Amino acid sequence: MSKHSLMSVKHFSRLLVPDGNSAALAKMMRQVRHWTALDLLRTAGPKATGTGVSRVYDEDELYKAVILEELVRLGVPAAFLEETEFGDWLQLNKTTENWQYAKEGQIDIFLNLTSEADGGGAMIMSEDPSKFLIFLNHAQNRPASRNDGFPTPKYTSLIIINVTALFQRVPI
Repeated sequence: MSKHSLMSVKHFSRLLVPDGNSAALAKMMRQVRHWTALDLLRTAGPKATGTGVSRVYDEDELYKAVILEELVRLGVPAAFLEETEFGDWLQLNKTTENWQYAKEGQIDIFLNLTSEADGGGAMIMSEDPSKFLIFLNHAQNRPASRNDGFPTPKYTSLIIINVTALFQRVPI
């Protein structure tokens, strides 16, 4: 375990704002609290704390936070991430081999995040950055359902993020 095993909101946010800019730090602290309220980040203890009791985060939440930070930079609303249960998906993915590969920096791992016309979305993390591209193409020739009988998704947009590159920014 490193020196950052459990961190308060302030310590956690300082690691995400390495230049120490006080305005940027205050903004990041608000952002971390907001992501926590939406269950996009998870605390290591109680989420709702009282006077003198800090929320604390473990190291893996920093990796989740750099993904969230990138999505915010790209203009993805937190409400969309909450609606698509992105926080639950991140929580499950932090135990996968691909997550570990991205943390180690040995293999490029990509996050594909899609949006559907009806407001839904899908996400996958893999070595293949083009997992969902097929669903954006060939609208006229798209089958009504997949081989498993489920309707073919109607994705309208796709964001591809190199998670390995993002994870190299985590100061652990």
